[in-house]
Amino acid sequence: MKKYIIIILCVAFLLAGCTGSKVPAPKPDTTPNTNHLTAQKDGITLEVSRELKTFPKNMLATKEGYDIVGLSVIVINKSQQNVPISPDYVTLVAIDNTTYKYSEITESVTGKGAFRKVTLPPDYRGGGLLLFEIKKGIKINKVIYKDQMNHEFNINFESGESSSV
Repeated sequence: MKKYIIIILCVAFLLAGCTGSKVPAPKPDTTPNTNHLTAQKDGITLEVSRELKTFPKNMLATKEGYDIVGLSVIVINKSQQNVPISPDYVTLVAIDNTTYKYSEITESVTGKGAFRKVTLPPDYRGGGLLLFEIKKGIKINKVIYKDQMNHEFNINFESGESSSV
């Protein structure tokens, strides 16, 4: 008799668990990532950090009259071809049209997090942190990424606008 009561209770709990109301899966977050500015062209997406990070003098030594700023640059390859990327393709442009290429400090300080010259296979992302030595007090207006495969992106820091050339 005890066995029958246990079996009946098990069946009752099983049915109660299977017939309970189903909770729908939460909807994915559709808000854009506001920490990065993005540009796309021909299956290539470029993401750069919205703001430049200035490093204090006691962390990194630089030439007199210069500041070291960091920029996160991510390249996402959604195309069907291999895409070479390199920190040499990234240029910062100041309001006075002075251009800055990445500093050699990038390689010595950031290690694995540094943006390295590699070839991205399809459906892969690469990039990392780039450090630049810019004159003190200079305001950076935009970042330009131009590679050997005619991918060119201009991202304006002030307006957040991006364009593909």
